[in-house]
Amino acid sequence: MPVLENPVSTRLEILRTLYTLSDKRPGKIVKFYAAQINGGYYSEINYQMRFLQERGLLEYSRNIISKQFSAALTESGIAFMEDAYQALKFDETEREARLEEIFARIKA
Repeated sequence: MPVLENPVSTRLEILRTLYTLSDKRPGKIVKFYAAQINGGYYSEINYQMRFLQERGLLEYSRNIISKQFSAALTESGIAFMEDAYQALKFDETEREARLEEIFARIKA
């Protein structure tokens, strides 16, 4: 039974975690376990990471034995997160429109 109910929020949490841990630098590799992302299972996080990699937002590899991921945000991943944080600075109506546009990029 899946632990993660909303794939969009999980993808955003993956990007946010990498953005924070990499000090906002593209290409900086960060190692983490699947449970660090909303308490998710390895297979669920792997699926979401593959989705984000296909869209060019991050690059990752995984260690099947230790169940650990190594990932780095790409330039477009950093730009995506900066757009998301900038959208929060606008007033209510413009913020909603911008966030909807941002979330559309990471929806299936």
